[in-house]
Amino acid sequence: MKKYIFYLRPAGRTNRHQSRVYFCVIIAKDILLAARKFSNIYGSTYSGMMKVNENKYQLFYTQGKGQYKEELMYIVIEEEKNRFESI
Repeated sequence: MKKYIFYLRPAGRTNRHQSRVYFCVIIAKDILLAARKFSNIYGSTYSGMMKVNENKYQLFYTQGKGQYKEELMYIVIEEEKNRFESI
């Protein structure tokens, strides 16, 4: 299992009607499973992915509905070595 570190690249504007996830760690076998888990946990719709380099991705999600619909881009870093310690 690998750890995928998600962090939101801020768009510069804030929408006060919805809460956003700014940082998250998902444990999954691969990036697609991590993307689905994130989508299920935080109620976002997975839109697509772009691989930046070997261990870095850009994942796109849609959150909200109607006038509050928003496109979010998360930077995701795949961590193979265990940098986070379990408590």
